[in-house]
Amino acid sequence: MMASNSAGTVRERDQMHPDDQLAEAIRRSAEEQRQKMQEDYREEYERAEQERRQQLEAEAKAKADAEARLQALPDLPEAERLEAVLKENVELQGSMSQMREELNALKLQAISYLDGKAREFWDSREQLLKMSEQVNGGQEPILTMEHFKVSMIAAFGGVDPITQAWNEYENLKQGKQGKQSMEEYVRATEALVAKLGPLNGPSEMDKIQRFKAGVHSDMRTKVATRLDGSRWTSFAELVQFSVGVWQAIKQAPSPPEETGHPRTFNKKRKQGERSDDVASARSNGTKKQKAKSGGSAGGSKNGKPQHNYRQMSDEQKKKLQTEKKCFLCEKLGHFARDCPTAEKKKQEN
Repeated sequence: MMASNSAGTVRERDQMHPDDQLAEAIRRSAEEQRQKMQEDYREEYERAEQERRQQLEAEAKAKADAEARLQALPDLPEAERLEAVLKENVELQGSMSQMREELNALKLQAISYLDGKAREFWDSREQLLKMSEQVNGGQEPILTMEHFKVSMIAAFGGVDPITQAWNEYENLKQGKQGKQSMEEYVRATEALVAKLGPLNGPSEMDKIQRFKAGVHSDMRTKVATRLDGSRWTSFAELVQFSVGVWQAIKQAPSPPEETGHPRTFNKKRKQGERSDDVASARSNGTKKQKAKSGGSAGGSKNGKPQHNYRQMSDEQKKKLQTEKKCFLCEKLGHFARDCPTAEKKKQEN
């Protein structure tokens, strides 16, 4: 049964779209890296604990050896015995004191680089270490650099790929107008969502809201809702619609405004500039088109309709979007950016 499920998973993976396979590979790689880093953190912490126990055992052994040597001393006068005891204690304390000074110097050097929450965390941890002096007979516990490192990583983490991907995803924007296309913005969004994976990634509604917030201002009102005014519930539908609208706006000519002045997508008319001649020429051209096509608003050439996406009604736009047809020639098999009718028209002009 397990072999059958595994074979089914392999077949499903082979039938996936190449983009989906790439996204799945990125997600698996990120998950494997995260698990490896967690394992490395655990190993470092265990090494630090083992080193600390070995140091405590070495200190206990040194004390035991000193006591054993004192017990082995011959019966001497009390003054000589006390002098020998003091000498042993001084040598032992000197060795331990030197070790603590060296470790404290390293610790203070590392702590000097801390600030903010990291400094607050370590100050509170030092308070706990001082409280443990009672357990160690009033002696300050020995702190190794490995212990310091593991403690800070356990509290604040290392370079976690999931956290890094979330930061990039939350700050993702389409960029300034003309600097990044809608297709590039979509690819960047889908790559980060795939990197986060289904367990750590955003929900469907989160993806929709973040995608709409990330497009630049010229697109936000156009993709805020569906054509019928309802809310988006599918991220894939929102992406498909946004790409279609972006291409139509970029490629289709701008319609004239009520004042007769043409409106462009990414250029603003300078104050005082007039376009009466241009408006007049467009008006004459429209009249000629209507005469040739029998009054058709869109006009025709060689029997092929020449549509303008901006002049469509909401019902027409929705119908084309549902049928996955080109916004310019209303045919299947391509988007507006690849429309052969538009390319042919450019060559003829």
